[in-house]
Amino acid sequence: IRYLNFENTVVERVAGPLSSSGVITLSKKEIHSWDGIEFINSSFNYVAPFSFNVTHKDIMEKFVIKQSNFGRLEKGALIATGDIDVVMMNNSFTQLDSLAIQITIKVY
Repeated sequence: IRYLNFENTVVERVAGPLSSSGVITLSKKEIHSWDGIEFINSSFNYVAPFSFNVTHKDIMEKFVIKQSNFGRLEKGALIATGDIDVVMMNNSFTQLDSLAIQITIKVY
C-alpha cells in the first residue's frame, strides 16, 4: 500500500494487525509523491497490539498523528521502524499500556 489516511474519523475498535503478515510495508508509486500513515483529528477508542506496524521501504515515508484522541493502546499498537518521519502533535491518550508506542529510527 502507499498510504492510510484517517481524517475526521471515529473508530470504535481496531482489533488487530491491518495486514495478515502483521507488518504494513509502504511502497512508493511514481504517480504519487507521499506514502505513509496519517491520523488527523480522529478518535480511536481501542487499538489492539501490533495494529499499526510500519517498516521502512522507500524514502518519503511518514507516520503523522495530529489532533487525535486515543482511548486504550495496547503493547505495540503503534510501531514505526526505519528511516521514517514520525510526527506526533496535540494528541490525547487515555490509557497507554507498556510499550504501546514504539519508534525505532534508523537512517540508511
